[in-house]
Amino acid sequence: AEAAYLTAVAADGNFAEAHLNLGVVLHAQGKFDAALDAIKRALALNPDMAEAHYALAAVDQDQDNPEDAAAGFQRALAIDPDFILAVNGLGIAEQKLGNWDDAAEAFRRALTLNPGFAEAANNLGILRHKQGRLDDAIASFERAIGTRPDYAKAHRNYSHVLLAAGRLKDGWREFPWRWQCSDFPT
Repeated sequence: AEAAYLTAVAADGNFAEAHLNLGVVLHAQGKFDAALDAIKRALALNPDMAEAHYALAAVDQDQDNPEDAAAGFQRALAIDPDFILAVNGLGIAEQKLGNWDDAAEAFRRALTLNPGFAEAANNLGILRHKQGRLDDAIASFERAIGTRPDYAKAHRNYSHVLLAAGRLKDGWREFPWRWQCSDFPT
């Protein structure tokens, strides 16, 4: 895909979507600096492209820069208030910044936009667990799993909160899901 987008931007340097897509591919490959350059080029060509503001914020998020990420997600939402991925991303950034009320509001908004958005339910569960609101966390993880029964991270997080709540039998039953999580150390 990288080669195809490089060809597209070489053929038409003013093709903002090709620069954006190149940036998204480079980001997925972990080439953050190159991704930022491509996405910023897309924004220079079309500053009103919500997807490009989102993509830039996502790179900032992955580089552990939640302040810039939050600002980028907010720019995307100023253009497209219902951009659900930006709403969820904003929630993650706000949580990293310690703005838990704003994070919860973002996750709830994402779930209002799409009640079946399992990632937002999982993120709300993580937040509620950190806040010690175990019953709310359990409900959020159950919602995520109910929407996407094969969502390993939600099952893993659910196991943690069940164990923390003293529901040991239920927690240990969910615990093997951790092996299916890509971020679980092997």
